[in-house]
Amino acid sequence: MKSKYQLLGRCGIFCGTDCEVYQAAHSSDIEEKRKVTKALEQELGIRLDPSNLQCEGCQGPEENMWFECRLCLIRRCGKKQGVKICIECEHYPCHVLKVWLSESQSAPKNIQKITKLGFDQWIEKKLKESKCNMGRSSNSG
Repeated sequence: MKSKYQLLGRCGIFCGTDCEVYQAAHSSDIEEKRKVTKALEQELGIRLDPSNLQCEGCQGPEENMWFECRLCLIRRCGKKQGVKICIECEHYPCHVLKVWLSESQSAPKNIQKITKLGFDQWIEKKLKESKCNMGRSSNSG
């Protein structure tokens, strides 16, 4: 059974609504998988098979995680610190997180909303949004 935190990146992203790899991996729309795979191939300079695109979220089992997420310094640090999200860490905000937040569109907004709504209320809202988005993408093909 999945934890409600499985789709939460320690950096503040929510895989179900903010991560195109996670969304494509769970979509039944093969064109969406191909589009994301092609973008990843261009970005990474490697060949990928859309049918092998898989990820179970930033806090899911490592063997089922997109390889870039497995290597993520923020994810690994948060795991070592024993926090679900970096705002729980005594070192928040560290330099590595500050750099990420300056580049991410969704993570800073999510962190603001978590601070305002409270973690549990925010994550329940994101889980509902994620189910709606997944339903739309799987019905569009």
